[in-house]
Amino acid sequence: MRKIGIIIFILIFGISCFIGGFLYSNFLVKRNQSIGEAKKIEYERKFIIVSSKIAQDKVLSLEILSDISSVWSNAINNNYDFNLKIEQYLLKNENVFEAMTKDNENIERGMQDLKDYPLQYQEAYNSLMELFSVYSQIYSLAQSPSGTLVSYNSKIADLSSEFTKIFSRLKIYIPKLKEENTKQEKKEKEEHLPTPTDFLSIDVAPKPLKWVKPFYPNSAKKAGLEGKVWVQALVDKYGKVKDAKCIKEGSVNPDIFCESAILAAKQCEYSPALSNKKPVASWVQYEVEFSLK
Repeated sequence: MRKIGIIIFILIFGISCFIGGFLYSNFLVKRNQSIGEAKKIEYERKFIIVSSKIAQDKVLSLEILSDISSVWSNAINNNYDFNLKIEQYLLKNENVFEAMTKDNENIERGMQDLKDYPLQYQEAYNSLMELFSVYSQIYSLAQSPSGTLVSYNSKIADLSSEFTKIFSRLKIYIPKLKEENTKQEKKEKEEHLPTPTDFLSIDVAPKPLKWVKPFYPNSAKKAGLEGKVWVQALVDKYGKVKDAKCIKEGSVNPDIFCESAILAAKQCEYSPALSNKKPVASWVQYEVEFSLK
């Protein structure tokens, strides 16, 4: 009887150890899964922050590039000293450039934090690295303009187009990034700005005072491509272009030429539209042809 009792005890002990080990192992698996999920959520949160910041700073850099291009063009047309005019512009916007430098440093630190990525984020991280590379080139152009005005504007158009393509790919990898980007694109309106479809009672239409010709993208020139795009531009009551977009319907090769046409449109200036003898915001529409002839 004593032997039987010992055997039963050993069996019970063994079964208890097995069940306990199984339950503990299951607990460890679930805990690791929970930790892994938490790391994934945290990584995606950081990824969205860095990506969105790059997109925001890209917009600011392009605004600076547009201003520099205008200063450059004005210097050529009026025989001014370009270097002097650029120095004056940089000094006037010193605070803006300081803020850009700090933002760039934060972005670089954020990119370092994202190096240790979960396996499922490898493709997204590789695309983000591409985006960061294009952003860095745009940032460098804003900090140190070089080359000729033609090559400078062409480089801006090419980089802007490449950035848009990569960012669109990122929004497929990270759906939440699309939601965040949509929020950021909603601008606070200081005045009522019409949409292209709004009916406006205009007595006098906007007239161009300063016209900037779009530059031919290098990629299109090398490929021997020609095209035309329809551009819509929102001219505010001060004659400044607040927004510009391409209409793909009726356009030829819009994906290639739109960025260049939009960049040029945003540098143009107009006499504002008049309604009841008062300046108002309105849209203008025109066609831009890109020909190698």
